[in-house]
Amino acid sequence: MKGPVVIAVEVKSNHDNLYRASHQLSRILDYVDYGLVATDQDVKDWNNDAIGLMLVKADGIVFAGKGTRFSARPSFQSLFALQKKCLSRMLGVEGPSYLSKYEIAKQVDSLGDDDVLRDCVKEIVTCSGQCSSNCPIWKFTRGNEEP
Repeated sequence: MKGPVVIAVEVKSNHDNLYRASHQLSRILDYVDYGLVATDQDVKDWNNDAIGLMLVKADGIVFAGKGTRFSARPSFQSLFALQKKCLSRMLGVEGPSYLSKYEIAKQVDSLGDDDVLRDCVKEIVTCSGQCSSNCPIWKFTRGNEEP
């Protein structure tokens, strides 16, 4: 696995709908490595092997479900949700593009191997947005060269 591990934690109090958390986490699976639900509820039957469960008790935290690493190729919808400038940089294009965001996302979707694409998407969504220099996604299409 390249780069840091990104973990999303959905916090649910004992007043929340615990099983809705799985649906909420499923919407960001393309952007993270692991998903966890943290709750103070008394959970008897956690039936989701993909998403981990963290039980918060007065005397500490208990991991009742580990979860599995998400590794699927990011969906087109996830790519399209990224900023146009980030998609353009994934193609190796600097500055404004005459292509629409949809067309650029389609081209990005046809690139690279799944793990490289996934790592690049993770880097984008954890980026501060200050992409004018040292943008980590230049490495996606240009290897280890500097932009």
